[in-house]
Amino acid sequence: MTKLGKVGTVLGGYAVALIVACVLVYIRQLQTSGPDAQASAGMYAWGDFMLFVESFSVMALVPTALGLYFLRSYQKAWTALSILALAIAITGPIGACLSALVINQPQPGGPWELAGGLGFLRAMGAPLLAFEFFTCAAVVPARRPRLAMLAAAGRECAAGAYFFVPMWLARGY
Repeated sequence: MTKLGKVGTVLGGYAVALIVACVLVYIRQLQTSGPDAQASAGMYAWGDFMLFVESFSVMALVPTALGLYFLRSYQKAWTALSILALAIAITGPIGACLSALVINQPQPGGPWELAGGLGFLRAMGAPLLAFEFFTCAAVVPARRPRLAMLAAAGRECAAGAYFFVPMWLARGY
């Protein structure tokens, strides 16, 4: 298969995932178009959004895995991906610390509240990024990029633990 064919296959897979997700949301909207949906439009819109994101994410796993498989022979691509993963992973602990700072010492309004909110969003994504980095580490053919991916995954696990464990303990589970 040529390089253009490989790129076309991966992009075609993403297009199929997008179409399937849109069709599922359309079917859900047809099934839930009564007075309840009109009375709670925001809640139904959130449900539609979550259905779209989840179905697209599941369907996009196949072209993503295929793309990673096609990239196995390109050492420079894996080196660049591992550097990008480390750069992203640095923001995980920063986001968790900003979120914890604002939770522990709230100051309404101002830049710290915005930074804490963005840190909260970043910390919420840590488990997903850790999973992605572990997956890439399992696929990468070279040793150094694999170690970099594992280091990035470890940072994401630490950021997620720093953020989620106190919340879990505060609830008394």
